[in-house]
Amino acid sequence: MTGIRLLTNYRRTFLLLAILAALVFVLSSMPLSALYFIYLGLILFPLAGMMLSAVGGWLALFAGSALVALGAIRLFDMPGLMVLVYMLPPALALLVSIEMKLPYLKAGVLVLGAYVLGVLALYLLLQQASGGNAIPYAAQEAIAALDSLAQRDGLLYNLWKSGLISHGQPSGTQVFIENGVGWTFTPVVLEEFYKQIAFRLETLLQSIFQGMLTSLGIYMTAIGGYAALRLGQSAQPDGCPNLGLPDFAKWYIPRPIGKKLWVLAAGYLLMLLDFNMVVQLAGSLMFNVFYAVYALQGLAVLDHRLSQGRLKRWLKRVLLLLIFVILQPLLVFIGILDQARDSRGLHGDKQDMVKR
Repeated sequence: MTGIRLLTNYRRTFLLLAILAALVFVLSSMPLSALYFIYLGLILFPLAGMMLSAVGGWLALFAGSALVALGAIRLFDMPGLMVLVYMLPPALALLVSIEMKLPYLKAGVLVLGAYVLGVLALYLLLQQASGGNAIPYAAQEAIAALDSLAQRDGLLYNLWKSGLISHGQPSGTQVFIENGVGWTFTPVVLEEFYKQIAFRLETLLQSIFQGMLTSLGIYMTAIGGYAALRLGQSAQPDGCPNLGLPDFAKWYIPRPIGKKLWVLAAGYLLMLLDFNMVVQLAGSLMFNVFYAVYALQGLAVLDHRLSQGRLKRWLKRVLLLLIFVILQPLLVFIGILDQARDSRGLHGDKQDMVKR
């Protein structure tokens, strides 16, 4: 098919839209729905947008965006539309790359840049909406949602008994009271629980934002964009252009670039040795980039090894996904080891990986 890809591959496009609609409905209906909608949406919504772009084109992307926007409005009213500021940029960048048939490397840089700009735009909008305190505001909103949850006391009890929070009272202090229908924690204990949970949430949100600007952006581009293009190419009758997509199992970091990446590893030392917040932040961002790139190389090594066996393709993909989610430090170690030892024998190949 030539020209603009308005709506293509109807069957697969409508299947993706149906899956996205079901996902949005579930996330917006479950207990602590706002928390799950945001937390899981950070990964799933940009990924869904890129897949719809590669498979279905412009109208598919806008239909998917409308579904996500309806779910966000259901939970957050009109401010929920800010989710589109985060979801749309990488998907639009990938769609433009497909329309212009950009080489894969240029397409990846464009998608990554669009994703980072989307994250920054979302952060600025949240800062403006919260009066300059987006992270504390989000933590307090989560506490308010927890306070109104019917299962609040049971959840807090499990967190307390697991050692994640403490009541902060002297040993032997009564921590429960009757509330007419059962038991609950005393107001003093609840206040202490909420303070600890809010502090942990603020720390978590800060690390998530740093990760979105670095490692998550790299993963979203390298893995999410790659998966979307593969899915788009396999769609019938109008697969998306190849864009020179490389074989992931043969992906590696060229040695000149690999040597320069070790400068980023110094960010880990900056986090340990310097107590200045700005220096620590810079060190954290540097190390996140180093970590993400070598994790990808480790994943490529495992893909190469598993491809030599007799595993079915779907089983191999499930196994790779589980390892990526659970054992990322192991992937980083494998990636560094492969970079040093060239276990796949790829560094001797003079052909540029971009042109593979």
